[in-house]
Amino acid sequence: MKLPTLISTSLLSLALSLPLQAAEADWPMFQKDPQHTGQSKVSRSVKDPVIRWKMPVGVSGWLNSPLIADQKVFIGSSGYLWQMPDFEEGNESESLKTDGVYAFDLKSGKALWYAPAGNDVNGIAYDQDTVYATGDEGAVWALEAGSGTQKWKTALGSTTYQLLVHQGVVYSGNNQGQFFALDAKSGKILWKTQLEGAIRAGAALAEDRLILGTTAGKVYALSLKGKIRWQQDIQKLYPEYSQGEYKTPVEVYASATIYKQSAIIGFARDTLYPTPALLAFDIRTGKQLWQGDANNDRSNWGNIRTSPVLYKDLLIYAEPYSNEVIAIRADTGKALGSTALGFEMFPQWASPALSGELVIIPRHDGGLYSLSAAKGKPAWSLYIGEPNLAGKKFPEGITSGGGATYTHPNIGDAVFSSPAISNQGEILIAAGGYLYCIVDASW
Repeated sequence: MKLPTLISTSLLSLALSLPLQAAEADWPMFQKDPQHTGQSKVSRSVKDPVIRWKMPVGVSGWLNSPLIADQKVFIGSSGYLWQMPDFEEGNESESLKTDGVYAFDLKSGKALWYAPAGNDVNGIAYDQDTVYATGDEGAVWALEAGSGTQKWKTALGSTTYQLLVHQGVVYSGNNQGQFFALDAKSGKILWKTQLEGAIRAGAALAEDRLILGTTAGKVYALSLKGKIRWQQDIQKLYPEYSQGEYKTPVEVYASATIYKQSAIIGFARDTLYPTPALLAFDIRTGKQLWQGDANNDRSNWGNIRTSPVLYKDLLIYAEPYSNEVIAIRADTGKALGSTALGFEMFPQWASPALSGELVIIPRHDGGLYSLSAAKGKPAWSLYIGEPNLAGKKFPEGITSGGGATYTHPNIGDAVFSSPAISNQGEILIAAGGYLYCIVDASW
């Protein structure tokens, strides 16, 4: 009768001796995965939104999107002085949230740790119990996810904006057009490639290619060793932008979205044009596959500084200069239709996310909205632009008299941050100096 006990004990000892595999993070980077699809693996979705908790984190810009891993939420902050070190002479404050990385308990919102930074923190990513961060101080650094203790820090010469972590390598670009690969464990620079234009967005991973754009209007594909496999000049694809004395600058701020064998990327030009500001390239050759096609839907398309969410064969995103959410075919670039959500506003910096069959869309009016991905039907909305007014009721006068000419809501703050979604359906989003955890009223 003792033999089974001995076998069980032996098996237990063997199990304890094996290295534990880290659980896959719920939302480890901007738009969830290296392909920037924005697709979450949810077991349920919010149908009747309520705020479970909110915590102050300081200014959240378009790069300050939360991450979710190991029942924790992480977010980088621009402190209380955007694009300026908080602790310069005369700016000291012990009561205001300052530049750094914050960690909270997902369920309760309890503050777990804070790791200060010398200037605004920009994009962050999570991998193997480590949080990696970029910032205006011109470095990439690594923090222990459990404590916030710094593991290493590597200076990269100028402002760093976003990053991608893949198979033990951290990839990040800077304001001088230098794209770096760093060893994830030590921070050692493995290689550096010089590109044309500032690298404001993170790279997307397409097989063995790194796809990224620059503010010079260039799109590049690099090998995992840093060699340029192909490059495209968006300016040359639109010769009409260069006619006459004034040359319209073309800039890329958005991360590419990978769909099958194509890399789809948005770009900024000058105000309104007759076609959507989206292009698709073959990930192997760089051949242009399509450019955005209005399909007679409308003639006033704005600049795209966000990354669409991918739902089946659809790209869904919030169109600027309007209050519309657009669906475009990912295989052809043809616009299929639009849905009005919220108030008309001039800019749009926040990218959407997909929670099951719902698209979660932050808008510049201070609202968080959702709609059916399949049908485009509006579902629910929640105001988060001002923490004291946050809730289902939107304050009056957000855009009174201004419409799409307004660059900022009259009340509260705009939403610049993109959302993160946990595997259990919690929505994490930052606005107005606070980080919100939004759940369903029945949970």
